[in-house]
Amino acid sequence: MKEFQFFLNTLIDFGCGKIKNLCNYIKEYNSKKVVIVTDKNLQDIGLIEPIIDELKKFNIQYSIFNRVEPNPEIHIIDEGASFVKEDSCDMIIALGGGSSIDTAKGIALMAVNEGSVSDYLDGRGENKKKIVNKPLPLIAIPTTSGTGSEVSIYSVITDENTRIKDSLTSPLLYPKAAIVDPQLTLKLPPRVTAHTGLDVLGHALEAYTSSIQNPLTNVWALEAIKLVFENLPKACNEGTKKSRENMAFASVMAGSAMSHCGGTIPHGLGCPLSGHCDLPHGLTVGILQIPMIEYNKEVLKDKLYRVVKYINPNIEITEENAADKLIEMIKDLFTKINVKEILDEKEINKETIEAMIKDAEIHGCTGLNPLPLNYEDIKEIYEKIIK
Repeated sequence: MKEFQFFLNTLIDFGCGKIKNLCNYIKEYNSKKVVIVTDKNLQDIGLIEPIIDELKKFNIQYSIFNRVEPNPEIHIIDEGASFVKEDSCDMIIALGGGSSIDTAKGIALMAVNEGSVSDYLDGRGENKKKIVNKPLPLIAIPTTSGTGSEVSIYSVITDENTRIKDSLTSPLLYPKAAIVDPQLTLKLPPRVTAHTGLDVLGHALEAYTSSIQNPLTNVWALEAIKLVFENLPKACNEGTKKSRENMAFASVMAGSAMSHCGGTIPHGLGCPLSGHCDLPHGLTVGILQIPMIEYNKEVLKDKLYRVVKYINPNIEITEENAADKLIEMIKDLFTKINVKEILDEKEINKETIEAMIKDAEIHGCTGLNPLPLNYEDIKEIYEKIIK
């Protein structure tokens, strides 16, 4: 068996109604004042109210930073850190999807370290600044089932000038607790449910096929893949409580797996596509799953066979046709959740595509693909998914 290490420094509190445990974790860290990091839309629709009710119940002081946006940018992180310092907050509560949790991670780091968050991004290479002080304690409360940021060591941040999606990467970024309450996802719109659900599929399938996959994460990844195929259509079209619970569970498993094994083509090429074209991250990752399978199918025959058989043991396939069968299943999934396989993006010009290719070439996940990619390979894949 392949040797591996596994580390997850986040307490996972999973289940409907678990939001009632929030203040237990706040007390554990003796917090005097917390800041809720969220987006204005969640505040406007009242999803923040259950959090506030719990804080008031235990007389815990709080502030709200509601400037989170999709594909969070450097200046928002820095502004949030200044807000936390000025308001003397000593704990962060992240409420929302991956953008909220990633923003909160950056704020937690920068509230106690010098400079701008841009100084600490992986893309700085040898000039990347070392983290001196541990981030403020963070409690993550996801309201989508997709990004897995609540159990990962990453925070994805966009440089607003270059549109490059970069990352903070450190075990110090693990939230202290992740309260995964599927009830908070019950009113998630079908489109957001679909896109975030495809991100779960990406995390799981890419972690399973990554060049640094390991035996433990493989178990979690396979189960997450199966749960997505079984539950994402129901979550999108019916919004049943059971399907929401299963998608939340799949998100935790897939996020944990990817945190250890990284991604491959879909994240390596999807992040530049999302950043430069301002598209939902989960959508770009989702539509790149089929090109990933096509590109890697000769070296992943055994793994793709196991994926298909794990989803449905009764399917009659061989290793030779497993890739085609999985592609067929993904296409069927797209149809059921009303997502197109190809982007209709006529406005993406040659200059943008060139910038995307350059970013994809140096993206960490591209380097973890089981087969190496060059400029022409990446260009060809982009041409397949952009009409």
